[in-house]
Amino acid sequence: MNLPRFGWPRSKHARTGTSWVERLTARLRIDVADDPKGATLRHDDGAVYDVATEFNAYADEQVHIWRATGTEASRSARIRAAEVSARADAARSWVEVAAGRRDEATRAKSHADRHLLPFQRRTPKARRRYVGVWYTLLLGDAAGILSAAVLFGELPILAAGQAISTAVAAVTAGSIGADVRELRLARDRAKWAEDHFTPELAPYRRLFVVPDTGRDTYGLMLRGAGVVAIAIVVAILTLRTVADDSIVGGVMYAGLALGTAVASAISSWVYADDVADLLDVYTDRELVAIGQFQQAAADPSIAEHDAAEVAAASIEAEHQQRGAAAAAHIRGLLFGIYRRFPAIFGHGVAGPRGDGRRGFHNGSPGPGVGFESLAPTSVGRARIGRRVARPAARNVYGQGGGGAAQ
Repeated sequence: MNLPRFGWPRSKHARTGTSWVERLTARLRIDVADDPKGATLRHDDGAVYDVATEFNAYADEQVHIWRATGTEASRSARIRAAEVSARADAARSWVEVAAGRRDEATRAKSHADRHLLPFQRRTPKARRRYVGVWYTLLLGDAAGILSAAVLFGELPILAAGQAISTAVAAVTAGSIGADVRELRLARDRAKWAEDHFTPELAPYRRLFVVPDTGRDTYGLMLRGAGVVAIAIVVAILTLRTVADDSIVGGVMYAGLALGTAVASAISSWVYADDVADLLDVYTDRELVAIGQFQQAAADPSIAEHDAAEVAAASIEAEHQQRGAAAAAHIRGLLFGIYRRFPAIFGHGVAGPRGDGRRGFHNGSPGPGVGFESLAPTSVGRARIGRRVARPAARNVYGQGGGGAAQ
């Protein structure tokens, strides 16, 4: 077959509009010999040449060699992953537990917000105001008691401790105002719940029930707070009277102590909201669960184990690809042998027997031993894909046989 010399064709012909493949095909000619043989095609009948077996073995060898090389290269990463595997598994178990607690706390918080927020009375910024007032009252009450104790002749360090504890007692007694406010709110909610209580509110039933106000519970705490306030007032009155040698100073500081206790009760009344307190509990619980989950997930053994596993897998995958590439290269060399010796191996693999098509079969690389010689058409033009009514000749050799088709 003689191919004329010509330049690289364009994608479309300017005048005819034909593609460069069509124009290239039109310019190909096959010189017809006196006794043409055509292309000799082999059939894949299951038999394999020895040279194919040899080169397939070389290809398999490359696959195994590269796989072994990858195992060797990834050994240190595998060992490192195995060293931290136990710690990583334990850390992951704790992560699962922490994740369950986090999800449970988040669901509980969402449920409480959805059903209890309409009953909340305290504003979000009320906590900071209440804490500021509480510490201010504590500091003022402690300062009056400390000065009186020092003037009385007490050691400053002992007087400071006594003053702080007395001031804390005064503001604590005033916190009874929160119970009074919560009792009022509970009565309002209980009245509303008589006609509107739903099953979704069942987990918070205690918020819709009026607490016990008996003399042995609620009344007892009220009387106790009054006793604490009176005791502090009397003590400061006596202390300042003796220290200043004047009843005026004693009455003045006693009044300040009483005012501190009453102001503490008012501050507690304003701040008190048992629904908001419960929502704060759910919020704190969720934040704690999230923190525990983040701490567990940040365990370095998990990251170290995963990094070692990824590194080992990447190294092994790379060497497997290199092995596959080497095997494909050797199979290409095998087909190069087929191409250089067409008299032995033919020019390609024929399609299924009896289909009457000219060309090659994109099948298994392993060649069979059946051959079929197809003569060119009488006009000498290569007709790719045209049906052939009758083969010119058909020759079958034994396994590993050679020679051209007759």
